[in-house]
Amino acid sequence: MTTTEGAITPPAQLEQVYGLLTIAYGMPTWIPDHDPLGGLVGTILSQHTSDINSGRAYQKLVEVLPTEELAVYVYVQLSI
Repeated sequence: MTTTEGAITPPAQLEQVYGLLTIAYGMPTWIPDHDPLGGLVGTILSQHTSDINSGRAYQKLVEVLPTEELAVYVYVQLSI
């Protein structure tokens, strides 16, 4: 259930909205990219920027830092 200013959206209503969306747009497909670190970094980067810019920023990070160093950098930044 979701809340907005104290209001609660019943699960049945959420299911109805989901059903209408799948009728209009089809069933969503999820294709895993097997890159949990990229998903984490992309999520953090996209909080304050567009998808295009967060993608560019992630590519720059990957170019500059090898995967292991990037993982350590993200861990340290999240620990602060």
